[in-house]
Amino acid sequence: MKDEQVRGLLATLRRQIKSSELTVSDLTVSRSNENGDYSKKEGFISIRLDMEPLRIWEISKTSVAQLQEEFKEVLDAYAVKEVIETKKTKAPGIYNLSDVYLMFEVSPSEGLNELFLQALEEGFWSFNMPNQKQVELIQAKQND
Repeated sequence: MKDEQVRGLLATLRRQIKSSELTVSDLTVSRSNENGDYSKKEGFISIRLDMEPLRIWEISKTSVAQLQEEFKEVLDAYAVKEVIETKKTKAPGIYNLSDVYLMFEVSPSEGLNELFLQALEEGFWSFNMPNQKQVELIQAKQND
């Protein structure tokens, strides 16, 4: 997806959430599995932790239990329900990379719209929004 398309979609999503055109009942948040297919999970948001190559290499050798301990403050803060590790990819001449997703479940009473607005303000740059209004948010860079 081109940068200008991403910016346009982000602007549209911001407007829709702020004007309540896009409500919790409209949203099915998606994540892709190893084959790139989408598994639909209502009320789930996926965040990809983008890290430096060495850090990703370390994460790819880390168990889910260790991840949950390492990111305990983040998981607790966002009431994370599940941590998954996606398919490992290989970047030429670097490392085997692994995207680590934090999956967390929210309900309308926990302010889903506010979470989306906060996510958009914190540097999320890409999402998938077909007719079914599925939304996938991916963080571009993690602040150190």
